[in-house]
Formats: sequence, structure tokens, C-alpha cells
Amino acid sequence: MRLIVAAAFSYLSAACSKTYANELNDSPCSLYMATSSTIEEDEEFKLGMYAGKNFKIGEVIGIPEVAVPMTDIYLHNDMENPEEFMQGQINFMWSAESIHANFEVFPNDNGEIDLHAAVGGIGSLGNQHIVSYANAELDVEAPLNKIPSVDRDSPAYLSNSHFGDLTLKANREISVGSEILMNGLRDIPENDFFTGEDFDTIETALKKIHPFIEKYKNTVDENQLQKNYDYLINTVVQSNTKELLEQNDNDADDWVDLQTLIPNKVTEVASYLENGGPFYAEYPDAKKDLAWLEENGQCIDALYTRKSTIPAAGDGAFTRRSFKKDEVITPAPLLLIPEQEYLDKHEHEMQNENGEDELYFNTDGEVVSSQLLKNYCFGHSQSNMLFYPYGVGVNSINHKPTGKGANAKVVWSKAPFYNTEVLELSSDELLEEYYDGYVPIGFDIVALTDIATDEEIFIDYGSEWQAAWDLYIDNWDPEKKRPPSAFDYMKEIESSPYFTEDERAKEDPVPENIMSVCYADMGDDDFVEENETGFKVYNFTVKEPGLDAKIMKQCDVVKRQALEDKNSYEYVVRVLEGDDVYFIQNMPHKFVRFVDRPYSSAIHAMGFRYSIAIPDDIFPEAWRDF
Repeated sequence: MRLIVAAAFSYLSAACSKTYANELNDSPCSLYMATSSTIEEDEEFKLGMYAGKNFKIGEVIGIPEVAVPMTDIYLHNDMENPEEFMQGQINFMWSAESIHANFEVFPNDNGEIDLHAAVGGIGSLGNQHIVSYANAELDVEAPLNKIPSVDRDSPAYLSNSHFGDLTLKANREISVGSEILMNGLRDIPENDFFTGEDFDTIETALKKIHPFIEKYKNTVDENQLQKNYDYLINTVVQSNTKELLEQNDNDADDWVDLQTLIPNKVTEVASYLENGGPFYAEYPDAKKDLAWLEENGQCIDALYTRKSTIPAAGDGAFTRRSFKKDEVITPAPLLLIPEQEYLDKHEHEMQNENGEDELYFNTDGEVVSSQLLKNYCFGHSQSNMLFYPYGVGVNSINHKPTGKGANAKVVWSKAPFYNTEVLELSSDELLEEYYDGYVPIGFDIVALTDIATDEEIFIDYGSEWQAAWDLYIDNWDPEKKRPPSAFDYMKEIESSPYFTEDERAKEDPVPENIMSVCYADMGDDDFVEENETGFKVYNFTVKEPGLDAKIMKQCDVVKRQALEDKNSYEYVVRVLEGDDVYFIQNMPHKFVRFVDRPYSSAIHAMGFRYSIAIPDDIFPEAWRDF
């Protein structure tokens, strides 16, 4: 036995790279929407995404999605107790940091950024498991690479969100049928469950042992193979696991509990790993077979986005495959906004008191605009409710009138996870039951005619929307030019060097509405010295995950040094973090960027705001309360 055990060690390091996912992929759909396995007893309705194919590490899941910010929602609604206001809807949205919008608004009195971004598709259908096991994560740098799709002098510029390309990628091998799970979506209370780290520890150990089992399963009898397996588990695996536990500040005695995640029989290891390992053995409901998904879910991979065929409209939604007339193209679950007045924006002004800029909202005065989110919502002229659609790619579907280019329409979905009895409730009953937004109804986008692969999808936004847009265009001043946004400016300068503050003092090419920020998280190990003026100086070191907005700070470039061998630059920057001021030297060009100054970007402008019409022939009579 010792010779066989010794031979196993030569496999341990290389084995981790082996893939144990089932390579078969018979599904015509790469991504499904169905009831989430993370739904809890007190939840009536919760949707999730499931893999219809195998995803490799780093592979994009779904498509990059547009993020639609709501700003200062509490101030505009004069809320003294914000925890009682739209909490379900706000919990459904993403933070300012997730879309690199840290400086779009001023922090509130508690130092919090009152900006929340609605993100459809992958941003709404990914869920967090109670044990924090994740197989996907947001690409934190992807939103920075967004290329503006609408010219800033176009009338549509103020009507579209310029925050986009929120991208979800697999951070481990994902096999067919697995639910797409993420971390960081909510606070998980302390519990006695195994953690994602526990499952990874055991799975890694089993993957190291498995090649050894495969090599010797045909050269020794099953009893001997079982003895060798038991020996490895009780020596090598136990020792390595205890060491990992201690490295992660856990009790090595936790090994006793972790042993319950390991198959008792050597003959079970291969199928155990092929089915996803210890997590899926413990939570089998997190993985569905394709037959179940076909019967109980809907395919959500039909659309992708690129520049629309309508000039200056921004992005559009295009089909990955062809569709016959009356066929469902894609679903659009809905988030309820109880009253459209919640999205009103009031007149506000900047005032300077004691040397500090402060923003004042006149909530008793005139409503001057609406949150940009309104443009992405569905509503009806005889109701005060709005519905935000969060299907994959749905927020990029553009308008053409029926009979003049519309090739699709919305209908109420009859998917098995919805409760169509909700359509029979009165508006008061609906709001009382589903004020938190999680309403169990949704649309299907259905083909009005045969649609070819790579054809752009259009729906009719309604005659009232068209009239409002026509009026907006009539009043549009084409001579009025907007300054470049930070996205525009970053594209214009590309890899050109950033000007130092001395150079900018002589002639400043940077527009007034833009400021520089740095991505840095310096610690005590990075401290170098205090300079002659008493400020601390740090040396830049790269920390994962790189350009994460959680470490975005306002800064000014003090000095620049060309790196000829790398065709790039390094900088000395002055960082302004609250009341703290310090310097960082040797900062690479990549980690300095421009952002829009607070309240200067297009999302704050008084552009076109109008909701998309729910067709009159499908809007419930019981909801018509105007």
C-alpha cells in the first residue's frame, strides 16, 4: 500500500486543473430563468438563473447589462424614516460602487451614497446562497470600459443611462443545470451551516485524490482500493485540511464536521465530483436537470446588445436565433414601483456654507423632472403604478410604432412560476400585498412576425410616449452643446498622459465638470515616510481586485514620470479621502481615471422622461384607478 500511496503524491499538484464537469451539452439554451433554489419559507416568489451549458472559469454569463441609477431618492421624497420607504426595491438594486458612481452625488449626513442602480438580467436574477457558495462574480472593471453609444449632442443622450457593461463571469467551472450564485448581495446572519470555504476545501482535496483512484482502480481489487482511499483521507487530506483551517483562523477540530462531506466509498468519488462535489451533495436543489428547466423555466439567452439600427438611439437588442410569429422571444419579470411620484425630482441648488458645498432640495416646490429609471419602466395612463422589467437584454429594446417597424409585443406571461391571479387584484390589494416590489407576474416579449437571426427587436412604446417624444424633439436645441462626460473624455485622451496640477494651472484642458480619481488601498506596509510638509507618503502596490470602486478616492496628479520601456506613465498623486490628505508614489497610469463631478452628468439633467405604455388591451380593469 505504501508504494501506491507514494505514487499518489505525484498527482496532487497537477490534479487541481482537471475539469470534472459533464462535457455533454444537449441544451439549445445556454441560460434559463426559473424559481431560485435559494427561496426561503417566507418568500412567495424568487427567480434565479440556471446554466443550460457548461461555463468555464472567466466565461461571461448572459450579456453585459445597462445600469439605471436612482439618485437622492430619500431627499427627493423628503423621507425622515428611509428604512420604511421602498426598501424592497432598493434592496433589489446595486450600490453606487458597483457601477463606479461613487462621486455622482454627495454623501448624506451618515456618509452614505444615496444612489441605487437597477440592473436587469444578470444584475437581478443572480442570487446569494445562505452558505455563501458562489460560482460567479461581477467583473469590477467592465463598467469602466463602456464606450458611449449615444453622441452627447443627440437628444437621446439625456434619456439613456451611460452606466453599462455590468458583466457577470464564472469564477469556477459551472456545469449544466447549476444555479448561478453570487456573493456580496446581502448580509448573511451567523449560522451553523457549512460555508462556501468548507465546500471548496473538501472539493479541492477530493480532486487531488481522484487521479490516483482512477489510475489504480483497474490494478487493485476494490477492497484494497478502499483501504488506500481511507488512508489518504485520514492522513493526507486530514493533515492538509487542518492546516487550511488554521491558516483561515478556524479551529482544526472542525475537520470532524467536514468529514461528513466526504463520500464513504471510493467508488462514489467520481460521480460525486461529476455532479458538482460537496456543495451540490448537500444542496441538490441548486442543480436541476434540463428536462426540469424546460418544463419549469424559460430560456433567457435569446438577446444580445449592440449599437441600434436607429441613429442616435444608443444600444439595441438583437436576436441570437430566428423566431416564428407568436413565438416567445424572451421573458421580462417585473419589479413594482408603487407610485410613479416616488421617482419625482425636485428643484435643488448648491449652496456653500463655511467653505463646504451642500445641496438643498425644495421638496415643497415644483417637480422639475423624474428619475431616469422612469424611461425604463412600463406604466399606464390610468394607473399610478410603474413596473421595471428585469429580463436579460430587455432594457435595450427600442421603440417603433405598430405597423411601422414594431416586430414584437408584450403579453402577460403564463410561465409556471408566476401567479396570474395577481392580475385580478385591485390596485389597492396589489399594493398592500406587494409593496416591496416582488410581484409574481411578468411579461413575455412575443414575435409579431417571423424574425431572423441578428434582427433588432422593437416594441411599440405607445402613442402617448410617441407624442411626448415628438414634443421633446420639437423643443430640443441642437445648438446647445454639452461638455464631454468623463466617459467621453477618457475615450478622447485614450492613453495620453495625465496633466500635473502645475501644468493644469497654466492651461487646463480638462473640462470643469470632470475630476480625477485614483484606485488605491494603501496599508501600513506601504508607508514610506512623512514628507517635508508633514503628509504621509505611501508606495503604490497592486491589490486585488484592482480597479474596484470600493477603493476609489479623489486625487490630484502632482508629478509624472514616463516609462519608456512600457510606453506608459507613473505618477505621484495627492489623495483627498475625507479630511485626510496623503501622497502615493509610483502609481501606474491605469489606476488614475476621470469621473464626472457630483450632479454634473447626464443622469441629473432635465432630459426626456416618460414610461413605456402597457398595452391597453392587456391592462387589468381593476388597476385603473385614475
